[in-house]
Amino acid sequence: MTPLALAATLFALPMARELRLIGGLGVRVLSGNKARVTLDVDLVVSTSAAAGSLRAHLEADGWKVGDAGAYFRARKAGEPAIDVFVDPVTNPRTFESTRLSQPPVERVVDGARYVVAAPHDIAFLKLCAGRDQDAIDVAILAAAEPLVASSLVAIAEANDLEIRLAEGAQRFRNLVQRAAIETVAAELLGRPFGADERESLARLLAQLQVEGT
Repeated sequence: MTPLALAATLFALPMARELRLIGGLGVRVLSGNKARVTLDVDLVVSTSAAAGSLRAHLEADGWKVGDAGAYFRARKAGEPAIDVFVDPVTNPRTFESTRLSQPPVERVVDGARYVVAAPHDIAFLKLCAGRDQDAIDVAILAAAEPLVASSLVAIAEANDLEIRLAEGAQRFRNLVQRAAIETVAAELLGRPFGADERESLARLLAQLQVEGT
């Protein structure tokens, strides 16, 4: 099963109204087939109770689920991994937390309904993560959805993560300035980096710089 098809089954569950797609798959649902192919499903669950219900469903369906808490991973042979975060999203590497701050977005893809975290929330999480693949995701997202630098700064201020946002933005700038982003895009997307994607990312990073980030 593809990650998108797997996500569709999760959004058919009783607790689906509490689920939000994030990560690369969230970008793909928002921006279409221009996004990179991802191998997992990243979900935010709005309440601990809903996370417990999702965990119980997965275990009953034969998934091996990691330790319970604010984050857990579910695995099953032959299926994409499912990473589940309870809002606020805690980065498993830095243990920093970010609360989703904007209304989610609903999309229908091939007849299946998905609820995705707001574009600004996804972009903020990816700027804080700061990996090469995150720069590509933000570029594609910025080309598909209007992203406003001041909204990202507001999310950072609300979560005391201004420094992390600034660090991520600078990593992305370095990637663009070295032209390394073209190579990364070719590797991850299997196609040339689009001019609209390049320009959208550059514009967002310039706006963040004006905001002092």
